[in-house]
This record gives sequence, structure tokens and C-alpha cells, in this order.
Amino acid sequence: MEEFLNFLKMNNINVEFVETKSSRTVEESSEFVPKELIAKTLIFVDYNKNPFVVILMGENKADFKKIKEFLNVKDVRLANEKEVFEYSGFKVGAVTPIFFKKISTILIDKKVLEKEYVYCGGGKENLLMKINVKDILRITNGKIGDFSK
Repeated sequence: MEEFLNFLKMNNINVEFVETKSSRTVEESSEFVPKELIAKTLIFVDYNKNPFVVILMGENKADFKKIKEFLNVKDVRLANEKEVFEYSGFKVGAVTPIFFKKISTILIDKKVLEKEYVYCGGGKENLLMKINVKDILRITNGKIGDFSK
């Protein structure tokens, strides 16, 4: 967590943290922040075991077909809990949209861009982070597309 906080400072990213009971699901998080402003950061693995991220609005589901077509790969799957921690450095429910250990490909659903800011994983399972969407774009250099159902 300290490494993540230093990353925020070094990159001039202003965030607000919101403490929760749990942020593993959108439903749990929506007890503390507006549901329509929750974004989720999902870790995927392609058929070659390459990890990548898809950032979606919380109420949307990932569209595997659209993701496969965009990346031009034959198959993708959600990472399991062990892989999520290995690739991101965070547990499920704590994954941030801007700081990863072993991931360089980041896909951002176009619906995220409709918001000025979002609430997302804040590095701990009981912590959400309010962040400006422009900062997510600036830091990740994510590829924008239609990745949701």
C-alpha cells in the first residue's frame, strides 16, 4: 500500500479515499458511494496467459466477445484470485485502475469516459478511491473501446 501511495504522490494524482466494510462487489460498495459512479477493474488472462485489465462501470458486465475481437485473441478468461494478486499486487476488491505489478495492457470501456470521476478499488479490501477519469487515462494510456454488455 505504501508503494501505491508513493505512486500517487509522484504522479500528482489527487484522490479521496472512502472507508467501507468491504469493496469486493459493486453492491457492497454502493452502501458507501453512489452506485452509478462505481467503476470496476477486472483482471483478465488471454489464451497465452498474458494478463490485461478491463475497466468498466460497475453496473456493466464485460463482453468477452468484444474483448477478444478488440485484442485479436482466440480466448480470454477472468483471472482467479491468486492471479489477480500476482498481476496487480492487490486482492480482489482492492484492485486500483492505475497501478499494477505485471500488467501493461489496459482497456477502458467508453462508458467510463462519460463520468468526470469514479469510485474504484483503493488498494485495500475495505477502501474505495475517488479518482478523476482524466487521471486514469493519463496514467494508464488505456485503449478505449466498447467492452461491456
